[in-house]
Amino acid sequence: MLGGTIEEKAAAAETFQSYNGAYQLGGDRVVHHVEVSSFPNWVGTDQVRIVHLAGDELSLSSLPLVIAGALQTAHLSWRRAAPSLGESANNA
Repeated sequence: MLGGTIEEKAAAAETFQSYNGAYQLGGDRVVHHVEVSSFPNWVGTDQVRIVHLAGDELSLSSLPLVIAGALQTAHLSWRRAAPSLGESANNA
């Protein structure tokens, strides 16, 4: 965490994004009320994502936005991990 060159740290910052805060879920949308963010200009904003849940997979997609002069959509996906030994699937 404390190591790395300035170039390595810059590269890590360019490929990392995080934010947190309260959220509201309604239909196929989730609205994140951003309280903390690695993008300071997002603090105090609402970030809308399209939600898709199928089986063990959850995905969030942004609405189309202009990034570097091109219209783009961001996607993030998760898959539920298998239950650990001794844990039932209903408790996972």
